[in-house]
Amino acid sequence: MPITYYDMVNGQLVGETTGGVRTEYLTDALGSVTATVNSSGEIVNTYRYKPYGQLLAKTGSGEDPRYLWTGSTGSRRTLVTYAEQYNQARHYGARQAGWTTVDPVTVLGLKHPFIFCRNSPSNRSDRSGLVSEGSGCSSETRAYINDCCSRVPKINGINDDLVELFVMCMNLHGHEIQLTDAFLLLDYLRRACDGLLGNPSGADKSRPCVFCFAGETPPAPYPSGLPSACTGTGWRYCSASGTIAVTTCYEIRPSFPWQPTCGPGRPAASRDSCCEALSKSGDGCTSMISICNEKAFEGEPCGILYHELTHAGGYPHGSIKDNPRDFVYASGCCLCLILGEGGEKNKCKVTCRGFI
Repeated sequence: MPITYYDMVNGQLVGETTGGVRTEYLTDALGSVTATVNSSGEIVNTYRYKPYGQLLAKTGSGEDPRYLWTGSTGSRRTLVTYAEQYNQARHYGARQAGWTTVDPVTVLGLKHPFIFCRNSPSNRSDRSGLVSEGSGCSSETRAYINDCCSRVPKINGINDDLVELFVMCMNLHGHEIQLTDAFLLLDYLRRACDGLLGNPSGADKSRPCVFCFAGETPPAPYPSGLPSACTGTGWRYCSASGTIAVTTCYEIRPSFPWQPTCGPGRPAASRDSCCEALSKSGDGCTSMISICNEKAFEGEPCGILYHELTHAGGYPHGSIKDNPRDFVYASGCCLCLILGEGGEKNKCKVTCRGFI
């Protein structure tokens, strides 16, 4: 029996080679394989699906790949009735439109642990079987996030050398940070990126959810009870450039007083309501990154994402030395310089010059 080799780009399956025969995947916004293409660039098969994953129509007589509906995210067919797909942590049944087992990482406030993707399969996917993803974001934005997060070291990679390098960079630019605080921030970045890549770490739920807006219109579905973050009536305005807003109820700063940015300037009751809405969103979010203008990421280095993840970890601007452009900007830039690859390091230096 020939061995099949799979190719991935930015965390997404893009094709396979079996017995020397190459097949490329064409996919849609959810990551479902809509067509297979041979080495001559000819379409072999095409696929259309019902909302919850059952095959609606197929053309072509070529062999079907193991990965079809939401397949480029790593969701694999099993050919088992009522458990037709495997998503790393548990099986999914397309016929009953739900999981076959309870979420192994229980989310407080989640009333229906068998429901798939909050009953919104046309807008969300769940590559891990633990956390649904659905943000309204373009494939380019998702690829940017996947690429930047794939550079963050796993737990064994956050060693003394990396921590000391980060501290050295921050201190070099006048931002005092202790080794313990640096490790906690880097470890949070790892866990947050694990969540964004669909691999939440054990029972840890310190993950941000990302939503991309069309103007002031939030994507569907959007956490119930949260006003739009990209309008003046939301709990958090976008930045001055009208690009990104962060809402968080998470805290990683042992050396600083906790001031959750969920509803700044509002009474504690409003902040509590905001955090409660996030916790009951069905995805176990402790923070939310709202991208009001996806062009903010076009051609940019990863420092922008690392900057926003620093916010998501509980750091507002001015948390050290009361400088409105200090810690968060420096964190994003230093991480960009340390984790950047090739020529991107030079781009990080240019982008960060005005901030650190």
